Amino acid sequence: MIGMGLYIGAAIDTYHRLLKNRTTYYWLFALNDVLFWFIQACIVFYVLLHVNNGEVRFVMFVALFCGYAAYQALFQRIYQSCLEYLIQKILSIYRMIVRLFVILLINPTKYLLKVAYSLCMMVLSIVLTILHGLWKCIWKVGYLLSIPLFKWTGLRSLFEKWLPFLKRIKGFLLFKKKKD
Repeated sequence: MIGMGLYIGAAIDTYHRLLKNRTTYYWLFALNDVLFWFIQACIVFYVLLHVNNGEVRFVMFVALFCGYAAYQALFQRIYQSCLEYLIQKILSIYRMIVRLFVILLINPTKYLLKVAYSLCMMVLSIVLTILHGLWKCIWKVGYLLSIPLFKWTGLRSLFEKWLPFLKRIKGFLLFKKKKD
């Protein structure tokens, strides 16, 4: 039970170190405290069950207190420095893993997406340039073929008849005046 006193001292220091930044009081902190002490009591009773068949005597409480006092007097500084060292190492390993994840996975993915976007934009601009050139060619050929068609079929007189009406339509594309 003296060992359990040592364990409880170490568990209390670990709990306080991990929940060090308590500037305000929340119900969650109270719930954590109750849960912590409940788990510690269950662990002590489990050890007591195996050591003394679950019999609680006054001597057990004295042994727990002596173990806790021995921890406070002899082992607290050593344990806290080891705990701090371990926490710092775990945090540095975590930061290294995050950095590796970013360097090996996120940055190449971003680069590949930028390259894919650039290639798509380049292909799209080439296709649009080609389509625009084809449209201009088709439009010129159609215009050149439509001039004799207008003269021979009499559509020119019909077009001239509708021309004043079409000019009055606001925003009609064929008859916009060019700004010089």
